[in-house]
Amino acid sequence: MNWASKALLLVLLAGWPAGGMARAADLRPRALPLVAALPAAQTPNARRAPLSGDRWLARDKADHFLVCAMISSATFLTLKATHNGDDLAWGASLGAAAGIGVAKEIHDLFRPGHTPSFKDLAADLAGALLGAAVAGAL
Repeated sequence: MNWASKALLLVLLAGWPAGGMARAADLRPRALPLVAALPAAQTPNARRAPLSGDRWLARDKADHFLVCAMISSATFLTLKATHNGDDLAWGASLGAAAGIGVAKEIHDLFRPGHTPSFKDLAADLAGALLGAAVAGAL
């Protein structure tokens, strides 16, 4: 399990920052589909694969999409479980996922053999939007 999956699992099961286990009970039933999607986000070989033309339909784009969808939906559900408004939930969930996506691309800027990609950012933003939309519909 990679670091993003562990962080998401911690958010979903502990209910952070929803006040710990006391409020996590509100979150868990709706979060089960997200936890079930965790194995799909595993990419042991994606880190070692060279950029081969940075294709739109490459596996790493699916990884970016899924991770950001899970981050934004977990953030959205956590904020809604703590009785926050839709505006805050949308803003924070999109901001969290987009921020992590941008941080990842900045990190790639300094990693030997890796190149930042606007296509990765597009996949991050698409995943963040879909994750928040699905969480908002639950």
